[in-house]
Amino acid sequence: MKKIYSLLSFVILVGVAKAQFPAPYCAETYSSGVEPITLVLFNTINNTSPAATGGAAHQDFTAISTTIIQNSSYNITLKGNTDGSFTNYFTVYIDWNQNNDFTDADEEFKIGFITSSTGVDAKSVTGTILVP
Repeated sequence: MKKIYSLLSFVILVGVAKAQFPAPYCAETYSSGVEPITLVLFNTINNTSPAATGGAAHQDFTAISTTIIQNSSYNITLKGNTDGSFTNYFTVYIDWNQNNDFTDADEEFKIGFITSSTGVDAKSVTGTILVP
C-alpha cells in the first residue's frame, strides 16, 4: 500500500490561472482567470472547494490523504467552474516516485473536459488512475 497526499502529489491543471505553490510543483504564475476545481473524488478523498471564480490560484490540500494499492485502478471524479460557456480540460499529475517532477512514465493522467459548468451543478468528468 502507498499513501498519497491530495494536491501536492496531485497537481490538477485545468488551463486556468496559477500562483506560486509549494516548491517544486506549480511555479507558474498568472494574474487573472482563476477557475476553481470544486470537487476531487479519489478513493476515500471527497474534497470540495468554493465555486467562486477569481480567488486563489492554488489551494493547499496536502493534509488530505488516501491509501491506495499498487497495480490497482481507481476512479477519479472532478468538478470545476468554467466561468461561463468555456471548456476546461483536466489532467492529473501524480509524482509516484517523489522525485519532484512529472516526467516519468505513468505520472500524467488525462481525465477529460467540462463545458459550461458552475462547479456545483451536475457536470463532472471521471477517469481512471492505475497505480504503477
